[in-house]
Amino acid sequence: MATRLHMDVAIAACDAIAALIDVGAGVSTVVVYDGVKPTKVEDAVTTQNVLTTFDLPDPVFGPAADDGAGGARATADVIDPVNASGTGLATWFRVYDGDGKGVLQGDAGTAQSAAEMRLNDPNLVSGIQVQIFSWTLTVPTV
Repeated sequence: MATRLHMDVAIAACDAIAALIDVGAGVSTVVVYDGVKPTKVEDAVTTQNVLTTFDLPDPVFGPAADDGAGGARATADVIDPVNASGTGLATWFRVYDGDGKGVLQGDAGTAQSAAEMRLNDPNLVSGIQVQIFSWTLTVPTV
């Protein structure tokens, strides 16, 4: 049997996670990688290549709300496009707070995928502009 959250608790948790991204002395970032996503955020990035890095606005996410599917969801605000720094297939991302500490990670994919972060095109080419099409943070109630 799984622990279940009240929707208000899931919304508060989602907002709290989003707020942790915005802490620190510097600018928070999201780094997009190729290869296999590590199991935990604490795991080192090893053979994966950095494909691009976005500076994040503060706050990066709007307020969380009931997603209508059993969870609380916050949607990222507009993030300025950047030029890719590497060439490869974007498969995952990791978010770093303003002190460089990893906060969360997830899957990256196309606008048609189920990935948390959807890019205009996950086939990145160094020097070519890349944009985050949509990005959500979800905390389930179950």
